[in-house]
Amino acid sequence: MSANRGRGFDTPGYGCKREHLDPDDPDAEPGASEAWEIYRAQYGSRIPKVDAPATGATEPPQAPQPEVSVGPGDDAAEVEAAAETTEELSAKFYQHINSAHQHTVEMQQQLRELDEEYEAKGLKPSLPRGDPEEPSLTQMLEESNNWLAKDKKPPKTVTEKGWNGLPWGASYCLSKAMENRDPGHWLRSFERSQARHTTKPMQPALRQVKKEAPPPELTAEFFLPPQPTKTLNETIWEQWNEGVRAKAEMQQRYENLRLLQADIARREKLAENDAAERLKIIETYEAAEKEKKAAEEERKAAEAREQAERLQREEQERELAKVREAERKERERQERQQRKRDEAVRKAKEAEEARKAKEAEEARKAKEAREAKEAEEALAAQRLMAEQAAESATRNQAPENQPKPVTNKPAKARRSSSPTLNIDAKITDKVNELLASMPFATPHSEMIKAGLQFHVGRKRSYLQGLAHFAPLNHSGFTEIFRQYAEFNFSMGLLELQVKVIKKVYNNADLTTFKTKMSKKVMQVVGSSSGYMGAAQEIIRQLQGIDAVQSKKESEVIPLNPFTSSRLPETTDKALPGMFLTLYNFVKIVLVKAMTEGPEKIAVLKALAMLLNSIMGGYASFWKHPALTKLLCYRFFQQSPSLFGAMGEKKDIGYQTQDGEIVESPTEVNGRAEVMAIVLCLMGILRPSNTKRQQIITIEDIHTILTWNLSVPVHLRDELHYINIRTIMTIAPWTIRSYLGLNPSINLLNEIVKFCNNETNVKLKAIASLLFEQANKLHSEGYTTNKFGCDEWRYWDTKDVDDTNAKRRLIGEMVSEEQERIDTEVTQRRIDRENATEEKFRPPGAEPLPQNV
Repeated sequence: MSANRGRGFDTPGYGCKREHLDPDDPDAEPGASEAWEIYRAQYGSRIPKVDAPATGATEPPQAPQPEVSVGPGDDAAEVEAAAETTEELSAKFYQHINSAHQHTVEMQQQLRELDEEYEAKGLKPSLPRGDPEEPSLTQMLEESNNWLAKDKKPPKTVTEKGWNGLPWGASYCLSKAMENRDPGHWLRSFERSQARHTTKPMQPALRQVKKEAPPPELTAEFFLPPQPTKTLNETIWEQWNEGVRAKAEMQQRYENLRLLQADIARREKLAENDAAERLKIIETYEAAEKEKKAAEEERKAAEAREQAERLQREEQERELAKVREAERKERERQERQQRKRDEAVRKAKEAEEARKAKEAEEARKAKEAREAKEAEEALAAQRLMAEQAAESATRNQAPENQPKPVTNKPAKARRSSSPTLNIDAKITDKVNELLASMPFATPHSEMIKAGLQFHVGRKRSYLQGLAHFAPLNHSGFTEIFRQYAEFNFSMGLLELQVKVIKKVYNNADLTTFKTKMSKKVMQVVGSSSGYMGAAQEIIRQLQGIDAVQSKKESEVIPLNPFTSSRLPETTDKALPGMFLTLYNFVKIVLVKAMTEGPEKIAVLKALAMLLNSIMGGYASFWKHPALTKLLCYRFFQQSPSLFGAMGEKKDIGYQTQDGEIVESPTEVNGRAEVMAIVLCLMGILRPSNTKRQQIITIEDIHTILTWNLSVPVHLRDELHYINIRTIMTIAPWTIRSYLGLNPSINLLNEIVKFCNNETNVKLKAIASLLFEQANKLHSEGYTTNKFGCDEWRYWDTKDVDDTNAKRRLIGEMVSEEQERIDTEVTQRRIDRENATEEKFRPPGAEPLPQNV
């Protein structure tokens, strides 16, 4: 009861001092005033009102309280009569107890009715009545009387002494006692003790004792020792003891009544909480019922709308299907008529073309017969003049004491003759030039000179054979193959330089590191780190070798001799150990790529990363001009084993085991694709519209292709077929974009003619593979306006104009015909996509923008 004081309540636990709520209050919730009036009408009359003091101070106990004196002779018996007698106090306590009991009974009856009402409406599915696991509201109220401190357990940090001293100890003990005793037991016991020990009521004096200062407990100091006079002392002692016992018993009775009053207040508080909980349950059930009704109404409305929309959509689909069916039939009829007309035109055109082809073939054969006869006569005269010129040059360069060579001496004998003094002087100058760039190779000058003599002799014999067999009606043929001979000579010179560097600087440490590096590359297949991790580890090891060699070796290798002649000179240098390690690593990666195939490009990316890190290049492409010749030489060196075995199983390109072939021609032919990917990743060949520095441009690629296609039958070898097939594998569509439509058709016809003219039995198999590749390009649309069936090359027609403008800006030649073809193909793709999107557009959707 005291908990409600000071909070504005006029009844224990119910309502507030305001008897009416303003219905026009803007801050009040809707319906609050009506709900309050209903609440007061239903529950206000059933709650017993108990008089509460005007102040918030603690009430003194409503029971007599013994007054304890310090000795005999106190005037407790002279206390005046109390304002309230024992009978009035007893009646008041009985009224409180009966009121609380009656309120509990009524509340239980109301909760039972509420349970039955909501259970009948189906609003209480989760609280079945009588279920021990889910009790009803009535059972919960009955059990709430036992929710006392007996269920509480002290925390681990609280001692037993401190726990027993908590405020719920006395209430718990009193509650257990009241469960087994009549509520009037304590009053009757108090009346008997008062009638036995005193004749006057002690109420006024007892009410003067404050609650904050309870009476002191009796101790042994109140008992007096025996007096010398026996009779008097015994009398006084007995009287004193009897008075003390009466007061102690009265104090115990007072304590029991105080606990009874506290238990009554607790039960009133429980009744207040039960009423609030009941109101909350009622409101919750009402809100749930409203939500359920609203959801049901919304669901029914949504179903009705969906049904109407579905019927409308089905009707539209039926109408649209009828229209489409009519359009389809009309379109099929028109297509049948168009096919008939096209078939008639095609047959007439084929007949005309067959007649023209027959006439052209007859004219060509007559012309070839005349040209063959003229060529034989001219070739005989040319050979005679070439032999005379060669004999004259040999005779002029030979020493006087050497006999003149015979005119009709075979070419093989002439190639094996000793070099002249003029050639020997040039070789000496070249040796001195190499030693100037590589001073560490001075002890090996004789080896360099011997190697130069070999490569110069091979170049000379090649040019002499070309002079003998060059056709007279081909302009620039001699100049083209002179450059080709220079390329072979530069590769041989590069091989000689690398051999000298290996002979001088190769040691056991580099050999060991090469072995570790090779194993590392071969072991990363399928690992989590992959080739990129292996390349990073190799870079760290190379940096360590670099630091060691920088202390031991003072010489460094200039990289300018290993740079392509068409690129600017470089002043970069490298330590010999790093140079040889990179030289070995290039071959290891190429062999690994050849083994795995074109689909494994991770190892090639690792090679690009390593070259970038060592030579100071870029992240994605090897743009550094240094070591260009070195990389090209490694490709040139591996070409016989990578490409040369495209037709003959006895060639070295096929892997064998115990003399048996262990791979198919398809696997061998795939190596050309590997090398194409290598060249593209290294940046040797890049897209033509890039702004990066190009090591080899598309013009160079087309020139090399023209050289190889110009080789006559009697000078061909495997390498010419390798070059043609590699270029047509690397960048066929780049060449198509560079040349245009008609030159591309002529190029493919020249490749087919090059293959058909082959007479060597060994080279015919390689020529057949190149012929199949040409047919494949033709089937892919290489000689049509499809441009390789690549409709997604450009985003839109504006992208075609922008890309070609950038290509023209950097000086590249762009075919206007090809630009027109790209625009038409891209526009057809866009129109087809728009038509498809419009066909499947749902009814009522937003139309397609017109500016797309």
